Amino acid sequence: MNLRDGTSITVRPIVPEDKQLLVDVFGRLSEESRYWRFFVNLRGLTPAMLVNFTEVDHSNHEAVIAIESSSGQALGVARYGRLSEDPEAAEVAVAVIDAWHRRGVARVLLAELSARAEHEGFRRFVAVVRADNRAAVALFARAGGGEPRVAGSVLEYVIELGQGSG
Repeated sequence: MNLRDGTSITVRPIVPEDKQLLVDVFGRLSEESRYWRFFVNLRGLTPAMLVNFTEVDHSNHEAVIAIESSSGQALGVARYGRLSEDPEAAEVAVAVIDAWHRRGVARVLLAELSARAEHEGFRRFVAVVRADNRAAVALFARAGGGEPRVAGSVLEYVIELGQGSG
């Protein structure tokens, strides 16, 4: 598929062999982007995190990765995990390397993840973002998040799937 600027990218389900690609993505996130994604000042991904992020069941827990077609460079990852308190909902997260912000990678990742979630019977995503993360706020609002619930500096969007989520 192509981004708005014509750049060709591949978006596919993540596999256990993608651990090094995830390490590379993490290494190309700024400190601010890491904080926005994880809500803590994370210096690196632990082996347990890499297992959790790449060894998914592709049903209750899904992850997709975007790769630039010409270079093979990983650009970002989107994932969801089923919420135990609402089995028709999943918490969603997206991270894109800083050099590729505002090029449509997050939108493409979210669209692919939404399609996969719908196929698995999910009805909605819940996205928890920091209010100062303007790109994520815009992404989830455009995806149909409506008015978020506010808890201090954190916003929670509920995105109904099948309604243009992406």
